[in-house]
Amino acid sequence: MAGVLSAAAAPGAEMPMEVVEVTAQRRAEPVQRVPMSISALGARELERGGINGTVELDQQVPGLQVSVSNGVQMVFSLRGVSMSDFNSTEASPIGVYLDETYMGAITTHGLGFFDLERVEVLKGPQGTLYGKNTTGGAINVLSRSAAVDAPASGEARLGVGDYGARRVFLAGETALLPGTLAIRAALDHERDDGYIKNRIGPTMAQTDRLAMRVSLTARLGDKLDALFKFTHSHSAPLTNPPRMEGIHAIPGAGKLNLAGYTRPPGMGYLETEANHVGKALVDLDMASARFKYAAGAFNVIALSSWYDTRYRLEADGDGSPQSLIEPDWGFDGRAVSQDLRMESNWGGPFSLIAGVYYGRERKAMANTYRFFDTPLPLVQALDPALAALLNRYGVVSHSMNKGEESRAAYAQGRYQLTDKLAADLGLRYTVDNNHLDYINVSQRTAAGVPVGSWVPGNTTGIEAAFLPPGMGGRYLVGPYTTASGPLRAEREHNWSGKLGMDYQLNDNAMLYAHASNGFRSGTFNPGLFYSPDTVVSKGYTKPETIRGLEVGFKSEWLQRKLRLNAAAYAYRYRNQQFINVVGASTMLLNAGAARIHGLETELTWRPSDAWRFAAGLNLMDTEYTELELGADRLSGNELISAPKAKFNAAIDYRTRTRSGGLVELSLAGSAQGRQWYSAYNDRPGYERIRQAGYGLLNARAAVSDSSGRYTVTANVSNLLDRHYDVYALSLAGFGFDYFMQGAPRRISLNLKALY
Repeated sequence: MAGVLSAAAAPGAEMPMEVVEVTAQRRAEPVQRVPMSISALGARELERGGINGTVELDQQVPGLQVSVSNGVQMVFSLRGVSMSDFNSTEASPIGVYLDETYMGAITTHGLGFFDLERVEVLKGPQGTLYGKNTTGGAINVLSRSAAVDAPASGEARLGVGDYGARRVFLAGETALLPGTLAIRAALDHERDDGYIKNRIGPTMAQTDRLAMRVSLTARLGDKLDALFKFTHSHSAPLTNPPRMEGIHAIPGAGKLNLAGYTRPPGMGYLETEANHVGKALVDLDMASARFKYAAGAFNVIALSSWYDTRYRLEADGDGSPQSLIEPDWGFDGRAVSQDLRMESNWGGPFSLIAGVYYGRERKAMANTYRFFDTPLPLVQALDPALAALLNRYGVVSHSMNKGEESRAAYAQGRYQLTDKLAADLGLRYTVDNNHLDYINVSQRTAAGVPVGSWVPGNTTGIEAAFLPPGMGGRYLVGPYTTASGPLRAEREHNWSGKLGMDYQLNDNAMLYAHASNGFRSGTFNPGLFYSPDTVVSKGYTKPETIRGLEVGFKSEWLQRKLRLNAAAYAYRYRNQQFINVVGASTMLLNAGAARIHGLETELTWRPSDAWRFAAGLNLMDTEYTELELGADRLSGNELISAPKAKFNAAIDYRTRTRSGGLVELSLAGSAQGRQWYSAYNDRPGYERIRQAGYGLLNARAAVSDSSGRYTVTANVSNLLDRHYDVYALSLAGFGFDYFMQGAPRRISLNLKALY
């Protein structure tokens, strides 16, 4: 590469930055003209930053945190608004949309990026146009579509990398009926052998994904256009095992879990001894149809969508060669939705978007947990009767079926008061119907012999899985049955919206301010529990709400070569939904109240056609103002997944060689401060449930021929090979803390051909 650069010609002529169009407000408009905080990454920015999926998106989006609870499910936090729940039936407070379709099942959020046009991250409450469970913001993933009047074209990519990585990407489009009907198809297959060595089994932390998408673009008349998209994705890797770190210090033996296990001396950070190894199966089938009718003074858009997803994971919950806790997760989800809206196109000072929305989801969870199927020397030494009781725990089956139905009407109007001053007003009225269709928590022996049921059947009203020997020393179970416990239905009504104003200082600078609020629907507790009373009196978690205020500016300078945007925000967060783990029980609770104050800025500078610099900074101060968990008062603690500071930056350089080829060099990285993964923060027993501050750096080098048809690219992610955790959980009831490692340094080489 040094030789190529030494032979390079002078950089090209200076050019202003490209105009980025987004559809954050349901109509195409330049991002610098939208009076709200948006991070928009086009296909080139995603490629230059080494962002191949949602798991890496936070590296270039200020204020966004992405955690991975079990190697599969994403947990998003945006400006401190987050969820800690690892159960598959819950909805994220950060709405995820694929081609405008709301993806309510969090098992679908680990999207691998392929054939994309752009990704938009909308920050803050989205209570009008994106009203479904978006208290923190929205992530819009938009794939490429065929153009009815474009010539036939295609793209092929072949990639190899360390850990046995290989990737094939193929895409192409052509007009079936020129000017009337066009088709685009893409296929992406990615696989590797995994980077976590298992001393007693197969290598883990693999990638094994196949995804396909077909889109049809049709011009059905002078006024009517249609877009159809069909997506299929299948993933089945051996996923990441947790890193177990014992909490019971034994002189001469280190820190052990209840089974007396500790990681052997000399075991590497990317090594494990996992005995319960299974593939993480995630299937997604999705279809959508979008019709647009241009009636002159207004446009009518109708979007119909459907998806079906399936999730199975055999997990080693203790990251050890013993069977202390081995959960097998199962989830099936299905959803349909319909959005019908009108967009004004009549000119004049007033514009309007108004519509109605209907969505229905069905979620079925079937989990099993094998507990304490191993000797417990630490418990045996202190209380043999309790050790015997735990060893008889066996297998718990936990099943839940629920349905969610949402109806909404919304409108957002904009009035141009003067040639520079404008006001926005948006309202959304939502009615959510949630119903619990089936609930059962039952116990079998380790050999599979039915023992009894907690739900239904446990009439004691006690929520413990067992009593200590002095209180009877027995399981609290009723007769074994697969019948459902008490069923329940809840109905909720909510008004949300936005009020804002913006002032155009000149053609290149705008000031704005807006107040907004968001709503995340209540839900039935998906965690493991042991009493029908939990279902009846504590089984439904109240909706969480947020009120936000944002003041910011957007500007371009130096003949539009420098772009600088900044925003200050303040949120009042009520009834945040999050999981609290106590022993073997998990309860979905409301956190009372919290406040979030922050400052965010993004800068992009393109001094010449050769150089491009980008940077982002988010500073936050967060606090639970009302939070009680049992006898613990946690007011004053920081919110989970909310580092006080996070910085990202990217530098790109490109130049032409004397032969006419193009050389591109890129560095992209991020750095963040400490973050907590538990609301207990540094309380005794939870002080390790955190991630200290760290930074990541990615590098890219690409060489293209003079025609631009062929490109060879070398990528290195996590260039400095930093060790860091993306999720943590206290499992004190089993004697250990649970950590999920981030990916190590990865190297890949890719060949791209355009045709």
